[in-house]
Amino acid sequence: MGAVYGVASILLKLIRELAPTHMAAAFDLPSPTFRHQAYEAYKAQRAEAPNELVAQFEKSRALIRAFGIATFEKIGFEADDIVGALKERFKKEKDLTIVIVSGDLDLLQLVEDDRVVVYTMKKSLKDTVTYDEAAVRERYGFAPKYLPDFKGLKGDPSDNIIGVKGIGEKTAAHLIQQYLTLEKLYHALKRGVGPSWLSPRLTTLLCEQEEEALFSRELARIRMDVPLDTDLASLAWSGGPFKEAERILREFHFPSLVERLESLKHNSPSSPLTLRGGIQKSPPLKVSRVERGEGGAEVRGTSAQGVCEEPHALHLAAWLLDSEQKEPEDVDPALFSTKKEELIERLKREKLYEWYRDVELPLAPILELMERRGIGLDRKQVENIRRELLAGKKVVEKRIFAEAKEEFNVNSPLVLRRILFEKLALSPKGIRKTPGGELSTQSSELAKLRYQHHIIADIMRHRELAKLLTTYVEPFARDFPEDGRVHSTFHQTATVTGRLSSSDPNMQNVPIKGDFAADIRKMFRASEGFTLVAFDYSQFELRIAAHVARDEKMMEAFRRGEDIHRRTAAAVFNVDLSEVTPQMRRQAKTINFGILYGMGSLALAEQLEVPRSEAQAFLEGYFREFDGVARYRHTILVEARKKGFVSTMVGRKRFLPTLNSSLAFVRAEAERMAINAPIQGSQADMIKKAMVAIAREFNLFENDDVRLLLQIHDELVFEIKNEETAKTIKRIKEIMEHVETLSVPLVVNVRKGPSLGELE
Repeated sequence: MGAVYGVASILLKLIRELAPTHMAAAFDLPSPTFRHQAYEAYKAQRAEAPNELVAQFEKSRALIRAFGIATFEKIGFEADDIVGALKERFKKEKDLTIVIVSGDLDLLQLVEDDRVVVYTMKKSLKDTVTYDEAAVRERYGFAPKYLPDFKGLKGDPSDNIIGVKGIGEKTAAHLIQQYLTLEKLYHALKRGVGPSWLSPRLTTLLCEQEEEALFSRELARIRMDVPLDTDLASLAWSGGPFKEAERILREFHFPSLVERLESLKHNSPSSPLTLRGGIQKSPPLKVSRVERGEGGAEVRGTSAQGVCEEPHALHLAAWLLDSEQKEPEDVDPALFSTKKEELIERLKREKLYEWYRDVELPLAPILELMERRGIGLDRKQVENIRRELLAGKKVVEKRIFAEAKEEFNVNSPLVLRRILFEKLALSPKGIRKTPGGELSTQSSELAKLRYQHHIIADIMRHRELAKLLTTYVEPFARDFPEDGRVHSTFHQTATVTGRLSSSDPNMQNVPIKGDFAADIRKMFRASEGFTLVAFDYSQFELRIAAHVARDEKMMEAFRRGEDIHRRTAAAVFNVDLSEVTPQMRRQAKTINFGILYGMGSLALAEQLEVPRSEAQAFLEGYFREFDGVARYRHTILVEARKKGFVSTMVGRKRFLPTLNSSLAFVRAEAERMAINAPIQGSQADMIKKAMVAIAREFNLFENDDVRLLLQIHDELVFEIKNEETAKTIKRIKEIMEHVETLSVPLVVNVRKGPSLGELE
């Protein structure tokens, strides 16, 4: 009865030490979970528990219930997922500290600050440790939320999660410390700017096993969306009298435990949890918004611990000086001890202080205001589109099962591999393989099979519908905001280009194309008595390109108000403007933007799905017509190699140390960034400047009739009171079109409507 004794001992210790007000316990079920369905080998190496131990599990559950503790189990999920769901549901409760008690360190990924901690044993009940966020950072070198990414690289033998073969714990830790997420790591590797300390062999292993890394991460990630019918009141713990618990302990002849139980009845529990045994360190840097003030906020110096009192303002300055310092933890620690005067002097030397003072600092409270306001969410539309997507997904699944002549987990790479290459016998020619010799099922690889069998189109469609559901619909259906508004978080320094980004949710990625795009966008609506108005810069990047390249033909086309894509099509295909077909225009549009991103003939051929020779002919025709752009591309590369950086129109620098790399693919990627960064960066600068100018013009902090809600790349979305719409639209359009004087006119298109999906 060792298991029952252990459970009882732990419970008595916790009650005495932690003085809980609420308690819950989660259990695994013997049935398969979603992880087993996705990965047949999940925990396959574990031996089946002997019958006598299974019997003890049942007695342990009965004992826990006898202590008056609420218990949870859910078909398809593990106990860890239930714990994650409970934590997510109650973590925002005021004055509540959540203590997760477990010997499984997988649960460390749930830790948040000192509000959600993990209490665990090192070797015995007497040797305990409590992990808050500082302790997790001390142990691993990164925040708890990045632990799934860590396991995606190193794997987890205890659960038979493979990870990336050849990548050990130390290498995985160093990579996550540097890049935080797998997406950031693989983005760097694909650009050829991975860590200098990483050997070519390990780089190759990582690149070849990207699919395995991402899949392993999802297996390791604790789900927090388990449907549970409970509230905080139902978890309230009475603290006695434990008559049934005492009966069970006596039944098993545990007299010492009965004594300890008796002592709980007569003695008050000890004070609530203190972080005993945890690793203490100075508080980590936390980014906070700067206060709005005269001429913007200022850096106010540093505390005695070296942590800046206005960290966001300091981080902004550091990012302006080097845009690679995108996250607070990326900032050179020396900067945090820099005197304000020295920091300001550096900005002045770089001719960036005025921009910092007049644009970046005033923008911070504007973004905070946008976050607080949010955008209206239509509950009925959320439910409607959810039903439509689920129905569409089910229809596609039926087709897939009919084509495969069996039902299977469409999301499982292992099962999908068997269906496609064994059962349907599709040719694997050209499909990338994993190091273990397995064929990849990534979307980019599946696309190569689309002409072999129509099941491929259905699988791609299934993935598309699943992504729409899980990304944009299910989160709102599951947890509809109390105030009926979506409050995205806007990031001012998260990109090297200077573009703003958003998260939780990412409103910049709400789909604009596809058969469900309009319906999804209809979820986001104006408040009663208001209209949504979108102001979108027309061909923003191309106009900036014409200006910086000083290309006479392109500038003249914009001055005349010509369709630049039709003009390009006429030049590339050597036809008159009147002969340009819609297909020609679409291809010309791809060429126009491909040129801005430094695209060569091979990449262009892949984009247009034409032979490389044809793509090369397109490029040659383009540069004959727009020779100024050709000269710009050449000049910017020469200057960048000399200086080591390129600059936006306001002087923000993008450092490119790999421009002179001996590795051709690394050098080519840096060249593409050198061509694009001044254009895309200037675009980002201008729209920020416009946001600040509009905020001042309309006093957005005090004026509730004009509400700036979203920034989506080239577009600003407002909520404007109906009676103010006409005159406000006119003035905002004027401000945006004259925010900067270029050699070509800036043009802003205006659309309005009751929702994002009904703008016209």
